[in-house]
Formats: sequence, C-alpha cells, structure tokens
Amino acid sequence: MANRRQPRFRGTSYPTVEQINSDVISKLAHEYWAPSDAEMDSRKPFSLDVVKSVYHDIVSGRFSSRRLVLLDFSQYLEQFLWPNFNGQTADSVELVMSITALVNEKKRERAPVWQAFKEKPEQFALFFRRVLELCLAPNNYTSADGQLAFSSVEKCQLLIFLGHCVTSLEEDLIREQVQKIFGLPIWQSLSTKRLEIELKKVPNLKKPWDRLLKKDLKVDESATKEEHFFRHFMRNLMQSFENTLVAVTPDGPLPPGTQNYCEHFLNLMIDCQSSLNTRRFFHAVMDDAHILVKCRLALLYGRKEGRVFAQLVEALEFYSSYEITLTGSDLSEQERSVDHYGRATALQRIVYSLFPDREAIKKFAMAPVFKIDTRTALKAFFDSLSLDDLRKVADRVGVLGNRNSIETNENVGDAGLLSKEILTEVLIEFHEKRISQLQRVNEMAIYPTEDIIWDDALVPDEYTLTSETMPLPKLHLQFLSLHDYLLRNFQLFRLESAYEIRTDIEDAVARMKPWRNELGGTVFGGWARMALPIVHFEVFDVGKPNVGCKPPSRVRAKLTVTLNVRGNVRSEWESLRKHDILFLLTVKPTRTVGAKLEYNDHFLNQSGLAYVRGCEIEGMLDDRGNLIDELSEQRPQFSGETRTFRVWLDPNQYYHDFEATTNEGKENIYPTFNIVMRRKPEENNFKAVLETIRTLINSEWVVPEWLHDVLLGYGDPESASWKKMGSIIPTMDFNDTFLSVAHLESCFMEQSVELRNLSDLPMQPPFR
Repeated sequence: MANRRQPRFRGTSYPTVEQINSDVISKLAHEYWAPSDAEMDSRKPFSLDVVKSVYHDIVSGRFSSRRLVLLDFSQYLEQFLWPNFNGQTADSVELVMSITALVNEKKRERAPVWQAFKEKPEQFALFFRRVLELCLAPNNYTSADGQLAFSSVEKCQLLIFLGHCVTSLEEDLIREQVQKIFGLPIWQSLSTKRLEIELKKVPNLKKPWDRLLKKDLKVDESATKEEHFFRHFMRNLMQSFENTLVAVTPDGPLPPGTQNYCEHFLNLMIDCQSSLNTRRFFHAVMDDAHILVKCRLALLYGRKEGRVFAQLVEALEFYSSYEITLTGSDLSEQERSVDHYGRATALQRIVYSLFPDREAIKKFAMAPVFKIDTRTALKAFFDSLSLDDLRKVADRVGVLGNRNSIETNENVGDAGLLSKEILTEVLIEFHEKRISQLQRVNEMAIYPTEDIIWDDALVPDEYTLTSETMPLPKLHLQFLSLHDYLLRNFQLFRLESAYEIRTDIEDAVARMKPWRNELGGTVFGGWARMALPIVHFEVFDVGKPNVGCKPPSRVRAKLTVTLNVRGNVRSEWESLRKHDILFLLTVKPTRTVGAKLEYNDHFLNQSGLAYVRGCEIEGMLDDRGNLIDELSEQRPQFSGETRTFRVWLDPNQYYHDFEATTNEGKENIYPTFNIVMRRKPEENNFKAVLETIRTLINSEWVVPEWLHDVLLGYGDPESASWKKMGSIIPTMDFNDTFLSVAHLESCFMEQSVELRNLSDLPMQPPFR
C-alpha cells in the first residue's frame, strides 16, 4: 500500500443541510434577502450594517470557502449585494469587497458568475472603478469610518477578481471595462524613448496615437483626470507591487500576506501576458517597468518560502519572451535572428559613440556579435562601466524608463532611480541571445524526474486547495497562437502524467520495503508485482550528437533483473515488448531493517528515494546476448531466472545529468539505480502522446483559415459554420457515394431532397 503523504492543505469541508439551516447566515437571509416569493414581502430593507457584519465574519475566517459557500447558497450576491449597489453605496468598502469575494468563490466552484451583473449592467463601470481604486490602496489604508483596516489578504482577493475579469473577455460587459486599462492609451505611461521605439515598430499605430492626443486636448480637466487614472493604473499597480517586494528582508519572518500578494500579482501578470487582447499594448508597459528583472533580483526569489514565487517568475518570463507580434503572428527564426543581431550591433554603435576614446570600448564595438551576445561577455562589459555610464547607455538603448510617468503619491511611493545591479541585468536581458521556445521544448526531457514528480506546486495532490496559486499553464478560451495552444497542452499533459506516475512509484516502493542494513547497503523486505530490484545496470552506447545539437543522438543501456517471482508475474515481465516504458529508481533508505512506514510523514523522507529516470525498452536479450525477435513464434529457452533488457534512455535527460556531474560535481546517478518499475500498458502511453505533440510543434501545422481564429478563441464562433463561409463550393461531385436514388433519399430522411434531371434518361449514379 502506498504511503499517503501528510496533507499540506486542509480540504474544503462543505456544510450539511442541517448546518446551513442552523447557521446565522441563513437566519439573516430569511430576514433580508430571502429568494422565495413567499418571503419577499416580509423582507427587511437593505442595510449597510448587515453587509459590514457579514463581511467582518468573512474576514475573521480569512475568506473561508465554508462561509462563502453558505452566502452563495443563499444568493447573497444576486438578491442583496448587487441589486443595492449604486452611487450612494459604492463608497462602502465592505460592499465592494463582499461582491468580489462572492465572485471569486463562484469562479472557484466553476459556477456562472456574470449573469447577476448583466441584469443591472449600468452600475458595473462604477463597481469596476472602485475595485481599481482599492487595488492601489496603501497597506495602512482604513475606511472612512475608521472601522476597517485593509490587509494583504483583501488585496489578494482584488487581484484574483481582476484575473477573473482578464480571463472573461468573451463577456461584452467585462471586455468594455477591461479595455480601459489595457488599450492603446496605456502607452502614455511609457517612457518617451520607449514610446518612440514602439510606434516605429508598428507605423500603423501612429495615426491612432495622434488622434488620441488631439482628443485629449479637447476634454475638460475632470475627464482628463479620469482617463489618466485608467491609463496609468497598471503601471501604478506594478509600482505598488515593487514596494511590497522591497519590504522583504534576507532573513526573518516575511511581512504578513506578502508572499500570497506577490504570488497573486504574478498570476495576474501571467494572465495579462497570455491573452492577445490584453498583451498587445500591456507587454511594452510591463517590460518598461522591468518587473521580471526586479523579481529575479528580489530577496523573496532566493528564499525558501519563495519557491512558488520563483516558479511564477519563470512562467511569466516564458510568456513575456514569447515570440509574437502585436498583430498576433508568430516570429520566424529568421525574424528573431534579425532582431537579435540588430540589437547587438546597435549597442556596439551606441557605446562607441558615447565613449570613443576608451580602448576596451573599441574592442567591444569591433568584436563579432557571437562573442558579445552571451551573458558572461555582456556582464563583464557592463560591470566595467560606472553607474552614470550605464544610465547613458540605457537611455540611448531605450530601457532606462521614465520614472516621472509614475505617480509619486502616498498610494504608490517614491519611484527613485534604478540601481547599477538592476540596470546591468536589464541591459543583459535586452541584448543576450535567447533560446527560442521551440528549442526549449526540443531540449526538454520527456520523462518526469523526481524534481517534478514530488513538487507540490507543479503536481498538486488531492489535498491542495484550488484557491492556492500554482505555476501551472491554464487552458482559457483564448490563446496567443497555435504553438501556444500546443505548448500548454504539452506541459499540462506532462504534469498530469507525473501525478499518475507518482502514485505508482509510491505504491511500488512501499511494497518493496527498502531498508538499510548494518553495512550501509540496501535490502528489500517485501516484493511488488510491478517492481523488481536491479541486479546490474550499464550504459554501453552513447551516440555522437547530431549536427547543431548538444545532446547525444542515442543512449542505450543494459538492465539485468532476477525473476524469482511467481509464474504469472514472471510471464508479465517476459511479455514486455519493444517501446514499453520502464522507470529506473534509486533508493537510499534511512530506515533500519524491520521499521514500519509512518503514514503521517512524507514519502521521500521514509523511502529515501533519490532519483527517478524513465527508459524505453528496445528488447529482451537471450542467453547469448542477442536481441530476441518479437515476431518469431518460437520463444528462446532461458537457463535461469536472470533476464537482461536493452533500453533506450532519454538523450536530453542524459545530457543534463552529464553536465551536472561534470560542471557541478553532482553524483553520477546511472550506476546507482536499484529498482526498476513497470506500469499497466493502458496507463503508460504518455510518452507517445508527448512526442506527438512535440512533433506537431516542430512541424508547419496548417489550420484552415476558417478554423484558425475560432480555435484560438477570437472572432465569431458561428463564422466557422458552412452556411456563413465565403468559399462555399457550389457543386459537389459525390462519385460512388450513393448507389441509387433510394439510397440517396434514405441518407437524408429528415430533409427534403429535390432531384433535378437534366436529361430524359433514368437517374443513376454518380450524382452531383
């Protein structure tokens, strides 16, 4: 029996009917917002005191799903909160926060959310404005009556709500408001130099931008102030995040709520970057604020508590560097190369024009691009410059940023100047040669390793709350491109397979009962049907890399086991066929002989499982060491219980392990394998699926024009109907599809078939 790990989070316990009826919320519902017609006449009038009382109960429970489920069940949002939201009650922070909390709970339960707002859409713009204002509220903010102190937990609820709005752009009501903070006007928060660069990239935007500036000159001061708030909201929100991030110290406890706030903020940024509607103009604003660089250099990034934060930063970097244009088309390999070499040569010209008398600058300016576009070369060069010199270079390049565009009020804080460390990292990131997304996928190992399998952030267990922030790809209704759609499915299916593999490994290793003997070796006190101890493992063939590749072309190994098991189990092991998948495990147990499993402790702590690698069977060898032909009807006779399999290892994973052993001094893991595990064939097809997706990503995947936008979530879904397609075929030759007129009419029983005979001869196939 597999060891069940100690739950990291407590699962949501839903209340029973008796608990619902006896709860104080149900009593309030009967008095104030009873949904039944019989009780509507006896309702008490709306009262903000009731909203405050219920909200304080929610806050005291830290937005517990148990309390929110009760409120949602009583239709608190539909019958009480939203019908009474108007200009007079909009100033109530408790009312606004209660609405956002109920929306977040509905989204968590995957229930319809926006129907209540559609019944009263005229107030949604005001509500959205209040949510944005509260997002920028300082940490020490208190309500007008002094009874409510705003906490980081409540700010997290606001960020979650904004994320739901960003991912619900298919709703006209939501899209109209979200567009205010993600449209072209938000480029007013860009630095002057960056704005010029962005307008040069897309000349077609110059005229709309000029019209926007002329329109701003005609509006009054109040309208200008309102537009300024929306256009600078995302930049101000990023500055508020930076202020929170700077408050983290190298050691000691984190400020309350800081970790969750930073994780939810990055989750919001990922949602904004992974949808074309929000990414189109926001990408330049986020890049101009250097959010990624500041996150990587933040103290939280390197702390133990910031593991999920670091993974979210990597996910944000993935989407931020995604090769796509403003129009939504993928950049080709040639276009990426031209852009990279253009940036590198521009840097050489800039530094030479700024410092023509320095010998080191001359060498850098005259060097070929391939010698200066690495991180090591760029860091050595920029470290040799002073802070003032770096600012001059960054200003000419266009990455210095215009900090005067950010409000320096009490809500945001003083912007200040970029430090040398940040400027150096910004310039390196802008000019270094990046690995393309396609190359990353091709260099990724197919089989999951121990680092992924037991990472609760990437492979959550059944105890993980769905409200927790996890660095997982999301399958929304919209995607950046077809490659983005395939990449998300590739990553999600890989992680889903890792979860199933983890369950099988825990079950098999727990049954094997690995113990440590007196000599420090490993002995097994049990047995498992799906796993065997390894007698010998040897890598005997490492092929040369293909042209332009780093990993070897092939890696083969020999695996020897002893089948001292029952006959039916031996038959199952001998029936393993070519391309079946096995898993190689290294167990270094710390428990002595006879020790029992503690089911409350983590599995890795007890089993001593150190490494997990996958392999693919090439075939089983006979006693002479020859590969057995599976197509042969005559099976060879073995003299003993020893069996040897020849397997293929993952070349990418082998290359990564070899580099870690050579450069980082880590242990060579391949001689340490002591358990081999198999899985049920019907559950072990993940490698074929992942390789198929990767092949599609590498191929010129052509999708019909009428299906392209619909598949990515853009345009009208009904446009894919054959009735609305512009290229309808007027005549279809059915050839030998229909055998006779009776056959033709029987195939369209529910339709009226009109037959036209252009000749006097009897109607016979083929029909047109």
